[in-house]
Amino acid sequence: MSYEIYDDIDFNIQERKRGSTSPSDEPPEGMKLSELRVWIQDAECPFCQITGSVVEETDGAETIFYCPSCLSLRHEHTEIGIFDDRERISDRDDSNKSRNISTQIDRAMFKIEGSRKEGDIVCMMRKDPEREMIITEEKLAKLKKNKSQTGAGGWGQQMIPGWKASSDARTWLEVGGDLEERLVRVFPDIDWESNISNLLENAILNKRKLRTEEGEKINANGDTRLGLEAYVSLTCENRSFWFFEEFLDRCYVHPKNADRHLSDGYPMNTILILGNVKERSNSIFKGESESPKKVDSAQVNFLFKALSRHLDFEPWNLTDHFQGEIQDAVWDKLELRGRRESNVTGLRCWVPYEDEQIVLEGGVKYVLGGLRKQGTLHLSHIPVAYVIAQLVYDEGGHNGVDGNQIAKQILQLIDRDLDWCEADRGALDKWWEGIITDRKGDPEWSVTRL
Repeated sequence: MSYEIYDDIDFNIQERKRGSTSPSDEPPEGMKLSELRVWIQDAECPFCQITGSVVEETDGAETIFYCPSCLSLRHEHTEIGIFDDRERISDRDDSNKSRNISTQIDRAMFKIEGSRKEGDIVCMMRKDPEREMIITEEKLAKLKKNKSQTGAGGWGQQMIPGWKASSDARTWLEVGGDLEERLVRVFPDIDWESNISNLLENAILNKRKLRTEEGEKINANGDTRLGLEAYVSLTCENRSFWFFEEFLDRCYVHPKNADRHLSDGYPMNTILILGNVKERSNSIFKGESESPKKVDSAQVNFLFKALSRHLDFEPWNLTDHFQGEIQDAVWDKLELRGRRESNVTGLRCWVPYEDEQIVLEGGVKYVLGGLRKQGTLHLSHIPVAYVIAQLVYDEGGHNGVDGNQIAKQILQLIDRDLDWCEADRGALDKWWEGIITDRKGDPEWSVTRL
């Protein structure tokens, strides 16, 4: 199993392009911290030529500014004396959020190799925003109001303020009139509004729509992307989470839209892909006890209780069951991908190229970059679901439920998800029957014989 796709990622803040900003791009000396923020936000990034947004990270007395488009170091500021300290205290209010400047200390920042790599889906992003004609006074008033809320940076920022994230999360959870209710029914312990709001607020994405080299627009659906990112985030958080296609149904995400997003390599949140997914993959590579590749009682109990709510049966205290690491021959086939045949796999994010930045087309400037595979997500719930199907098959009758019927329903949920990975039911059944043979001496005891 190879994890070479991560070799170009540097997680060490202290080593990130220190001193790489040319002198002509440096702000004037003697600026206060608040003035510096405005200057950097208004200045063009020397690496990707994008303006209008900046990410701020604090390390003691040092404030570090990064460009969220290419993740390059923009400037470092060290506070001197009491006046800067006072300014920092007064500036650490909601005005930071209104300027779309992140002040989170624990945000992981990443450097990605900015040159074209094999496997990239090459595409372009317009350097200057496309201006839309304002045709009504009502629309003009609305834009003015929203601009006052988002501050001098205006629209098109890559990181949205907290109030906007909460509002968008609430809007998404009201899809269909009952989306949140549908989620809470199976997962009552998850704070869905907080979860989705955090996902939105901490997102780094390409801030304008992308086009292929041929000029075709890449029209990703926002609700689809958010549904997929919610699934990825919760899978990383819980090691194994829930059935993928059933989650799409529950969130009113059409499978065709999800398939297009995955099969065509549409971009996802950079922080999510290079943070949560990377950490998950590292735990697998290092063989840590919390690796999602290792089935344990915590994963089994989580999925068992969720299934009891979904299939409407009363859960019971589970007995001894299979625990251990999933063999590579099974695990490697469980990587999430689109349903249709495609040479595009993996979770991708937008990477602007440093060595071929600007493309002129019809007098319009475009930033050239690529959608790069930077992570994999395995459907780790599938092996756990086999464990639960077997337990229900073996113990259901003793606990007042139709074990055969519920076990069949669990196997059907597994079948639906096999369209989203390379695994097939025959190979998985053979793997599970081998485990049952080792535990009970005969494959005929396996739930797969139903």
